[in-house]
Amino acid sequence: MTTLLYLLVAALAFFVIGYLLARIGCDSSGERYLSQTPVDPITEDDKRCEDADINARKVAVATEERAKAAEAQRLLDEETAAKVRAEEEAEAARKAEAKAKKEVEAKAAQEKAAKAKAKEEAVAKAKTKTKEKAKTVSKAEPKVKKEPKSQVKEKGTTAKKAVTTKTATDAEENKGVAPQGLLSAPRAGGKDNLTRIKGIGVKIDEALNGIGIYHFDQIAAWTEENMAWADSALSFPGRAKRDDWVGQAKLLATGKETEFSKRVDKGEVSSSKKA
Repeated sequence: MTTLLYLLVAALAFFVIGYLLARIGCDSSGERYLSQTPVDPITEDDKRCEDADINARKVAVATEERAKAAEAQRLLDEETAAKVRAEEEAEAARKAEAKAKKEVEAKAAQEKAAKAKAKEEAVAKAKTKTKEKAKTVSKAEPKVKKEPKSQVKEKGTTAKKAVTTKTATDAEENKGVAPQGLLSAPRAGGKDNLTRIKGIGVKIDEALNGIGIYHFDQIAAWTEENMAWADSALSFPGRAKRDDWVGQAKLLATGKETEFSKRVDKGEVSSSKKA
């Protein structure tokens, strides 16, 4: 901005000096012109003075335009230099960030390796202690007196009987209780589509029909013992309780729908489609 001001002042000074010189030259030439030519200077226009004024103004305008152009070029150069500096600083920042990231990753990898090594050493140390402890215990254990073969055989037979009895009792308990109202065939209105219950596909539907279950209200009335019976009969332990067959059946038996039953009705569930 200061340079532009200096250029404008210089242009103005050149203009004033040029104008004054032109006027002086014009006055002196006018005197010579008047002294040599008998014409009235008021009515006769001397073009030479007018040309000098025009030339002086052209010089001043050209000087001012050069000053403006120089200032504009200076501003453009400064802007370009600023952009270059900004790009260089941004690139330096990116490189610094990448370097810091690599250092952090390298440090994390070193820490991970150190932890893994420490863990391996701890496991190895624990195994060694366990082996040493086992050796110590085996040395400290008293010798057990061997029993006669007849007594050992008798004890084994007794234990085997006890295990067999317990297994049979557990199996009876797990079978549950068959629900009331089992049918040999569906009611007059036709069987319900039991595949509308989540967890029941076409195969389980057929298996339920085979044990006398054709309708939603039959499943809706099941108890815990009935579900245990169904699990045993269908060989799907826990399926009925896990998928809440009873809760779904209660809704469907009253004419309501579930999100799953809506999908079945739209044909979106492949396990509910018959081959």
